[in-house]
Amino acid sequence: FDSESITYCMNYDNEQGVSKYFLNYIDGLIDIFQSKWNLKDKTILEIGCGKGTFLKRICEKCKARGVGFDTAYDRIVVSKDVVFKKRYFDKRSANFSADFVFLRHVLEHIPCPYKFLKSIIQNIDITKNPKIIIELPDFDWIIKNKEFYDIYYEHCNYFTKLSLQNLAESLGLRVDMLFNTFGGQYMVLVATPCDKISQTKKYGDKLSDNVLNNFAEYLDTKIVNTCSSINKID
Repeated sequence: FDSESITYCMNYDNEQGVSKYFLNYIDGLIDIFQSKWNLKDKTILEIGCGKGTFLKRICEKCKARGVGFDTAYDRIVVSKDVVFKKRYFDKRSANFSADFVFLRHVLEHIPCPYKFLKSIIQNIDITKNPKIIIELPDFDWIIKNKEFYDIYYEHCNYFTKLSLQNLAESLGLRVDMLFNTFGGQYMVLVATPCDKISQTKKYGDKLSDNVLNNFAEYLDTKIVNTCSSINKID
């Protein structure tokens, strides 16, 4: 993976808000969070907010306040409840006070996820016990369903439930919830910073070498067949 080949600027567009199906999915996700915690008057921080679709929607539906960070943000929003910053979230935002911190489909794009998450935790006010919510593709689902289209260049990291849990706990985060969404394709982790991680249940199992090798062989065959089909096109 060459990070120099990817530039997350205004020209980078992976917006899914034009899809009614996906907007319905987002609304369902918001309903889960709202019913669990009641987000009214809460402050929501979204790191890697893209074009801001999710953040605007959750703040509007739940009457919450939001701040989004993303170098690719290119919209103009006039709202007293939602603010967007076209830059990275870093030490310039030290001790940022938020009740909820969202990273939706961000971590799989980060070459060094441990260092990245550690920096975020260091720059938020953990005395408020914020909920840190991470959503990303579930590699267990990708392998089980042989969904080769979920393997692509921008995703330089892939997580199973177990590896995501291990990452969170290694950073002093207590895993409160870890569940699948979007027909099993995505998973959502909810965690809280804490001083000591007690013995917790494990989500998922370690992938065996045999399973990984079989998937690699499947991908190799798929690539060969796809290239052959392309070459037959006049």
